[in-house]
Amino acid sequence: MRYFILILSVIAFGLTSCGDETKTLIEKHDQLLKENDSLRQVNTQFQRTHQQMKDTHAQMKKQVESKEITNPDLSEKLAQHEVLFKKHEAIMVGHEANIEAHESLREGFSELSLTEMEAQIAEMQEGHNKLMAEHESMRKEHEQMEKDHSMMLEQIIAQE
Repeated sequence: MRYFILILSVIAFGLTSCGDETKTLIEKHDQLLKENDSLRQVNTQFQRTHQQMKDTHAQMKKQVESKEITNPDLSEKLAQHEVLFKKHEAIMVGHEANIEAHESLREGFSELSLTEMEAQIAEMQEGHNKLMAEHESMRKEHEQMEKDHSMMLEQIIAQE
């Protein structure tokens, strides 16, 4: 009889521990989904900023072409910016796909095994870290392009 009670106690403890771990993983998952929503907002804002910068770039390029300015440094900067714009657009497409993939993980998480939950959480965290690092890198490149735009505008005005 003692062994039966001992066995039941061990089973009850094991089930309780699994329930706590599941609860913790569900809370982590919920937090990651909130982060995903925030990343979506940041990505949307970044896309707007990116489009504004492309518009400014196009206007500046048009000015250079219409005034027939033949400054090789200016032409080189414009070309570099166009490459960065293309690079950023490709990154943003990847970000949107990543955000959508994480969004699709909202349903059914509580039905996964502990191992599957842990793997999904680890993958989401890795994806979020990558997105944040790439946003920071692109933000710095945008800041540099804004400085370049100011310098180029000064050069355009000086050549008028």
